Amino acid sequence: MRKLVLLQARSSSSRLPQKSLLKIKNLPLIGFIYKRIKSKKYKVVVLTSKDKSDDYFSSVLEYLKINFFRGSLKNVKKRFLSYTKEYDDNDIIVRLTGDNILVNRKIIDISIDQLIKRNKNYLYTNPKLSGLPNGISVEVFRLNHLRSNKSNSASDREHVTYSFEKKLENTVKVKKVKKFWKNTDCTIDYLDHYLKLKKILDNQKIKINDDWEIIVDRISKNKKIKFNIRKKIKLVTYYNYQLSNSLKLKICKLKDQTWRYGIQSQLKYFNDNSSKSDLHNLMFYENKLIGYTTLKKKSFLYQDKKNKFNKLYYLLFDSFVIKKKYRKMNFAHILISYDNNKIFNKNIPALLLCENKIINFYYNHFWKKLPKKMYSLMNKKTDLNLMSLNLNKNFYKKKISSKMLIRV
Repeated sequence: MRKLVLLQARSSSSRLPQKSLLKIKNLPLIGFIYKRIKSKKYKVVVLTSKDKSDDYFSSVLEYLKINFFRGSLKNVKKRFLSYTKEYDDNDIIVRLTGDNILVNRKIIDISIDQLIKRNKNYLYTNPKLSGLPNGISVEVFRLNHLRSNKSNSASDREHVTYSFEKKLENTVKVKKVKKFWKNTDCTIDYLDHYLKLKKILDNQKIKINDDWEIIVDRISKNKKIKFNIRKKIKLVTYYNYQLSNSLKLKICKLKDQTWRYGIQSQLKYFNDNSSKSDLHNLMFYENKLIGYTTLKKKSFLYQDKKNKFNKLYYLLFDSFVIKKKYRKMNFAHILISYDNNKIFNKNIPALLLCENKIINFYYNHFWKKLPKKMYSLMNKKTDLNLMSLNLNKNFYKKKISSKMLIRV
């Protein structure tokens, strides 16, 4: 009998996109929960989608050395069944979701032990019945219980265990339930949930592996910490020809908050320096444009070990800007994860220039600084840092014998 913890997560959440890559304690949320649940008693695997929206997320999982599997985006039940097809009917599956980051190995062990001792096929935590906080959510079942459930409704496909019996006798029993737990919310559905948890966990003496009861107690004592950011966040990408004049104007007004050249000058520069292949990534909140980046396809020259000049295409990461009002609310972290995913979709390297004061922002999102001995900027003299993403380290060692000649 094997025990398997399956943690479902994706990047395309409609309420909070890219949330698994937002950070707490300097770790992406997916890495934070993984550290809390990792155990020698069972195997942990993140189940994400094979959709292109999860290309960058999957690369982060690989970087963090977290086991993962890519399956159906919309049919999550199928994703579970696809991964477990080589497992036995009697094996025990624990289902977790990436937005419940306070779940830990203790509550998982309790749930598994009760499933075995109480001779059950399915147990779950439920705030209304068990008295646990919203966000301390665990489901545990025999694999055969999932396989034998033939319901294939939209709710079953999305929620996996929707048709399982959700009743009192199937709840996980926890000793010493505290009354205030029922009114404590520990999940991350919206940006304000994340900002509150981040503030409490980052600013107070809480360790990653602290028991969930300790953290919940601390959250309940900080009820005055409130944010009101629950409107829909929309991320979209346009090619240059898809941008209307009114949208171009909004982009230029947003850019002018940071680079004050005037709207007409911004529009002229935009039109003169845009090409058909440019990607424009836009972030909307409350249907207002609050964030923008452009990715421009360019090329650089390099000399190989046979002294022959070659061309390599890359994406120039340019004009990353967030509306001033929203700059301290982590919208920038959401937008750059979306940008990074678009770069991984194209499967070519990306380069950007940045000042020293913001270099850590890019480091924290897996960009790397290139040593100046590796490149020469053909059209610009600058002290800015050149950074790269998705550039294969072995490329330099195997192919390049001289500096890369880059025009930005």
